[in-house]
Amino acid sequence: MNPFVYRRIILFLVVFMVSVSIKAQDVKLFFNNTINNLPVLLSKKEYKNSKNQDFILTKIKYYVSNITLTDIDGKIFIADTSFLIDESLIESQKIMLKNIPTGHYQSIEFILGVDSLHNCSGAQSGSLDPLNGMFWTWNSGYIFFKLEGKSSFSNHADNTIEYHIGGYREPNNSIRKIMLQLDSKMTNEIYLIADIGKLFSTFDGIDFTEFPSITTVSKAHLIANHFIKMFNLEKQQ
Repeated sequence: MNPFVYRRIILFLVVFMVSVSIKAQDVKLFFNNTINNLPVLLSKKEYKNSKNQDFILTKIKYYVSNITLTDIDGKIFIADTSFLIDESLIESQKIMLKNIPTGHYQSIEFILGVDSLHNCSGAQSGSLDPLNGMFWTWNSGYIFFKLEGKSSFSNHADNTIEYHIGGYREPNNSIRKIMLQLDSKMTNEIYLIADIGKLFSTFDGIDFTEFPSITTVSKAHLIANHFIKMFNLEKQQ
């Protein structure tokens, strides 16, 4: 090959690789679980629901899947994977999305749960590994949201409360889509607040006396219908 042509090709490839790297960025998502605007302290702090019933929480785990960023031109980036947020593992509350096209993103969207395809894909690894304790059976699929604790209003042994929410088939589909508008000043870090208290603080929130436990898909909507109210963006200075 002509040395001049060869050098031109090498130069083109270098310029192309540099331009690609400039046009991509890593975006970090931070999930901060709270209860009624207060930090979650597992097994330590007592809270109240809208019915003035006391409770403490010992476990909070949920899946965030298919994260979608949309820019001002309508271009979409989708991270087609699932992440497990676990209040007891601080590292799980930070999600890194790599090689995101640089742009001005106006919204973020994700589902709380695991999509039907991955529910039907058999044994999986990583965040979807059954060893994470978020899998029911091959028929029922994944638990999308798991909350456990205690309340003196529970008539269960040891006053336990437990809510294992899942189900991907109609009429018991508990997958919920969350969409939030991003600040125009958004950088490559997005801070999200998940106010777990919203599950219990509304007028139709859970009564621990009536429902100290929900672990079947037929009742899951009593919790799942409140997922959309849980999430907000944390304003950055």
